[in-house]
Amino acid sequence: MKKMKKIKFWFVQIKKEIVRINKEDEKCSFISFNPIKEYVVLVLGSIVLMSIAAGAAFVLYWITG
Repeated sequence: MKKMKKIKFWFVQIKKEIVRINKEDEKCSFISFNPIKEYVVLVLGSIVLMSIAAGAAFVLYWITG
């Protein structure tokens, strides 16, 4: 149960960080809007999020298994 709470805590932290980054982006986006950069960031971000999700799934499987 302790590990589960820790994972939940990390997810909350990551979510907070993403929200914070999005707010920062909104401030900057009208100054320098570059669709190619946005696309690259989106792709890299999705890859990172997928790997985090896969890691979390593996950890959960490892804990329960």
